Formats: sequence, structure tokens, C-alpha cells
Amino acid sequence: MALAVKFLDDLGIPPAKQRLREVLPDERAHYSLQTFDQEVWLERWGWTEVYGHAYRTDYDLRNHMAHSGVDLRVYKTFDKPRKL
Repeated sequence: MALAVKFLDDLGIPPAKQRLREVLPDERAHYSLQTFDQEVWLERWGWTEVYGHAYRTDYDLRNHMAHSGVDLRVYKTFDKPRKL
């Protein structure tokens, strides 16, 4: 989201004319655990949404695997065990 704010700033829309509004649970898509709308202030229309930033979890990959029957997970092996 910070990069999206910077991108609009680079296009000439200063951060003071931008805001990120958290979308309420009953407004967001069924696959999203959290969503923010990025809005810009326009003199003619007021606050106008230009982006939607949604945390989709693994919804897409999980559903592709369920419907295709193909395991699409990726595993990376290491020479030595690693701890996170």
C-alpha cells in the first residue's frame, strides 16, 4: 500500500489528497480477510476509490487445487536445515 501511495504521489497526487480506508467486514469480498480502499480527493466528486488492496489469503490457490485435483504447492529444499 505504501508503494501505491508513492506511485500516486509520483503521478502528482500528493499524500495529503490520498487516504486508505479500511473496508468493513460486511462490505468486502467473501475471500478477503482484510481490505483497504485507496481513495483520492477530487474537487468534482470528493473521495474516489482508485485501488482496492485485499488480503486474499490462499483462497485462489486452494480453490484451483480443489477444482483441478493438481497439487500446486511449491517446496524449496535446502542443503542445510534452516530455522525461521
